[in-house]
Amino acid sequence: MTSANPIHIFSLLIILCLFSGCAKDKDFPIKKSYPLIRTEAPVSTDGKAVMLSAKLLSEGNQQITDYGFIWEGNGITFQYSLFNSKSLQEFELLVDSDLEKGVEYSCRAFVKTTEVLVLGNSLNFSSEGTEKPVILDFFPKSGGTGDTITVIGKHFSINRNRNKALLGNDSAYIISADFDTVKVMVPVSITKSGGVKITIGSGSTMVVSRDEFIIDGHRVTSISPRRGIIGETELTIYGTGFDPRITHNKVMIGGQHAFVLEAEPTQLRIRLPYDLQVGNLPVSVTVRNQEYTHAETVEIISRWRKLNPFPGQVRVAGYFTIINGMGYHIGGADLYCCNNTFADVWQYNFDTDSWKQLNDFPGRGRDDAMGFYLGGKLYYGTGSQQRYVDIWEYTPELDQWKQLSDFPGAPRKGSAAFTSGNYGYLISGSTSVSHSNEIWRYMPLTDTWEIVGRTTIFRMFDSRDTHFTYNGEGYIIPFNFSATAPVKLYKFNPWVKDYFEAVTTVPFDISSNSQPAISFVLNDVLYIGGATYGSAAEPKVWTYHFKTGEWKRIENFRGGITTMKKSFSYKNKGYVGFMVNETEGFREFSPDIWVYDPEIQ
Repeated sequence: MTSANPIHIFSLLIILCLFSGCAKDKDFPIKKSYPLIRTEAPVSTDGKAVMLSAKLLSEGNQQITDYGFIWEGNGITFQYSLFNSKSLQEFELLVDSDLEKGVEYSCRAFVKTTEVLVLGNSLNFSSEGTEKPVILDFFPKSGGTGDTITVIGKHFSINRNRNKALLGNDSAYIISADFDTVKVMVPVSITKSGGVKITIGSGSTMVVSRDEFIIDGHRVTSISPRRGIIGETELTIYGTGFDPRITHNKVMIGGQHAFVLEAEPTQLRIRLPYDLQVGNLPVSVTVRNQEYTHAETVEIISRWRKLNPFPGQVRVAGYFTIINGMGYHIGGADLYCCNNTFADVWQYNFDTDSWKQLNDFPGRGRDDAMGFYLGGKLYYGTGSQQRYVDIWEYTPELDQWKQLSDFPGAPRKGSAAFTSGNYGYLISGSTSVSHSNEIWRYMPLTDTWEIVGRTTIFRMFDSRDTHFTYNGEGYIIPFNFSATAPVKLYKFNPWVKDYFEAVTTVPFDISSNSQPAISFVLNDVLYIGGATYGSAAEPKVWTYHFKTGEWKRIENFRGGITTMKKSFSYKNKGYVGFMVNETEGFREFSPDIWVYDPEIQ
């Protein structure tokens, strides 16, 4: 019989001299109206469990409604009813749960009638500590909110307040508790759907069921495909009980929200989030505040991969170009320490992912310099906070430099540079007093410069803007200072007025990207992105298809929140490096180099 709440004495509490254990039947020649009970000495059965026993000395003439034992120790009271389960004349109870080692317990037998509660004498006992609770089974095996689960086992505490139950991570209500049975109600507020383990906390011990209880609700039966690219792949989740309203279904992959594109009662179509960890990740679906986690994972793949780090001193704002299949990085600066600039030259081997230091640039070290490759020669110069005007010619085969005529315009840094035909072009830049809108042309045969025009269709260019080359032609996306003006992608064309023609409107604010943004072109597709300053930013990346004019967001840059990075492409792969990591307001130069491979499937 299950336990009841601690007994309340409604009319009379009779404490007899029997407590001393000296009373005999003959001591009561006159029959009492109430029953008389004696607690017998507790007996330890194995050093752990204890047998309690009692003898009814007189039934009295009142109707007996309950009888059993009360014991307490360490401030905890236990009460167990044996009514209608054992002989009333002599009854006993084996206590084999929730006894602590080193605690002295006192026990009494009790009898309750319709009018009074009679307590027997009090005796003490102790235990070496009873066995830990065990779950053997439970039934039913499935159910919904409000249903009762009967958990079968051993050594449960009979004090309902000494038990607690969990279905998965959700607390469940304990209806009743016995030595071998705990009854639990499935709460209305259950947050899980599908299979969950049952945990019973009994006394100071937690025990978990071997099998799962199936909570009625939605279920996921399968996912297809089971492998996908971050930010791109669309998956179909098959199952039952989904909500046909898209917003009423929440899908999480590895703890990140996925995009629900379509919803039906038996399937959901989703797209992988833009920012995920790589590996095998769990998939969960929440409908009406109940979450179901699928037993199988989805393999998450990134197109980004980290390469060997740059071996030189970390820097930003250097110049990078590719000549004859080899990468060349020149100069740069440590802007956060004394404006220290560099004049070293490094060659990168794409095939071996290795760096080699070449002869230093013979001019002064600098950052934000311009450069262009024309006729087998590299032309490099201007730049730096001091705004130099010197121009140099580099012959890669000989690793040799030669100084040319100085740039004749105002000293500047952060200019863009392109080639068209047999000429090099220097565009805009930041002078000591303003941003220039000038366009200069360089003629290598005569080593001369001439100003050929000015652009007025966008704010003057500086090092924060994004520029790149596609099909031998130059493109610019100017940094946007205005919150309302549309951002456009411009193509450099020396044969049109203002030298630039708008190609498309950018569907995001370039001012929300780092300075400059990631930009490289692979297979007629522009990849552009970055992140704002600050820890709240997200390193978003978009693609622009030159042939279709379509913009699309893809996987975030895996290098994190970064600024001032260099990006370039080679053999249908995009590279990003020479950047500053932004983490919770702290800036740190990074030697990391990342590669993006669109052919990864």
